[in-house]
Amino acid sequence: MWLSERSVGWIYDAANIGLVAALAVGVVATALIVWTGNIKEEYQKRAVASLNNEAAQARLETERIKKQVAWREVSPDQLSIIRDKLHNTLIEVTISWPSGDSEASAFARSLGQALLDSGAKVSAFSPMGFLGQEPHGLSISGSEESELKSLTSALTAAGFGPVSIDVNDRKPDGTKYFTHLEVGYRTPPALDLRR
Repeated sequence: MWLSERSVGWIYDAANIGLVAALAVGVVATALIVWTGNIKEEYQKRAVASLNNEAAQARLETERIKKQVAWREVSPDQLSIIRDKLHNTLIEVTISWPSGDSEASAFARSLGQALLDSGAKVSAFSPMGFLGQEPHGLSISGSEESELKSLTSALTAAGFGPVSIDVNDRKPDGTKYFTHLEVGYRTPPALDLRR
């Protein structure tokens, strides 16, 4: 044998002490891992909650911007309001929109269909070129004040206001001007891009 009894005893005792010390360090390390893990988890929960809140705010902002830049359309509820307001009202309307504006063209078609569905007659429907100030929103012109008021009332009640009105005199021969609905450009949204 190459180790003495005394050396073997000393190594055996040292190994036992080392094992007990290592077990004690393991217990302390395990306790520290559990304790700090719980604290770390709490910080992560707070971070996740904060990120979820930011994501919810971003979704709300996205929806707000989508509404601002979405194309105008006539919803079923708005169509119902227009029908109710113009029921038994005889109106002949011409409709125009800025040439080259796809959004205004689609909206003019929707409004034209809503007016047809309500019993109005749409006698002309076409794009127009504009010189000078660009038209925005809706405007109505014509010589029959009662028609102008009825159409304005229906469009405003359906949520398409404000609608500008221009009452014209009759033609020199005494005939009336058609009631004209001008669908202007969509008013650009006021976006906050400072972020």
